[in-house]
Amino acid sequence: MTRSFMLSCIALAAVAVQASAQTVVDPTRPAGPGQPYAAGQANPAGQVRPGQQAIQPRPGQRIAQPGQTGQTVDLNQAIAGCLLLGNQEEVALAEFAQSRAQNPRVKEFAQMMIQDHEQALAKLTRIAPELAQQAAALREAQTGARNAAAEPFGQTAAAGHQVFALQKRVAQECLALTQQELGQKQGPEFDECYMGSQVGAHIGMLAKLRGSQQFASGELKQVIQEAEQTVQKHLDQAKQIAKEVRVQGAPRQTSQRPSTTQPAVR
Repeated sequence: MTRSFMLSCIALAAVAVQASAQTVVDPTRPAGPGQPYAAGQANPAGQVRPGQQAIQPRPGQRIAQPGQTGQTVDLNQAIAGCLLLGNQEEVALAEFAQSRAQNPRVKEFAQMMIQDHEQALAKLTRIAPELAQQAAALREAQTGARNAAAEPFGQTAAAGHQVFALQKRVAQECLALTQQELGQKQGPEFDECYMGSQVGAHIGMLAKLRGSQQFASGELKQVIQEAEQTVQKHLDQAKQIAKEVRVQGAPRQTSQRPSTTQPAVR
């Protein structure tokens, strides 16, 4: 089930890779006479001049998209968008679990997920209100409405919106597949599978938060630092409850010792 959460971060990982492996256009260093590109800048093939180092992005910086002149991606917005979708998915899965879980501890955990992740969504909405409005379409996946997923990828001209469109599409697919898989389980088996998925999901979220901190700035960086503590708490509780559910669901072993009582002699 780790896959369901990690796939929602594919687009963010791509942006981070571009931030570290690609170069950022530096308008203060124009190409000189006879130079096809300035020192430290990318040429049309995305390469860097021999002996020069690529310019690394600063926290919150906008990075250029290869092959798309004039289009850039705001790292803060890209990170906020990925986190918005991750929190949306957690709320949706928790609501899904509350209606099917039997173990009281699992139900309590699901309720905590709803409350804590909705609080995180409120903070992220202040940072990226436009993306938050678009992210609300993820909840439609619960009822089978897939209009948002069918939206053409290239409909929005802005590069940042294209990245978010990809993130949203992947998150919708992850949520639908996870609900489909969990929906085949019942009773203690559902409780165990949901809690197992939550262990994997929160490991993925913790990695996402830690990996994105160096690229975030301002209020978003503070939100990420606070969220890391909450996610660690969720992970610890998920591990404990998953263990309890597994032990409770294990079949009891009966003694197979042969009887030592001698049969009565008639």
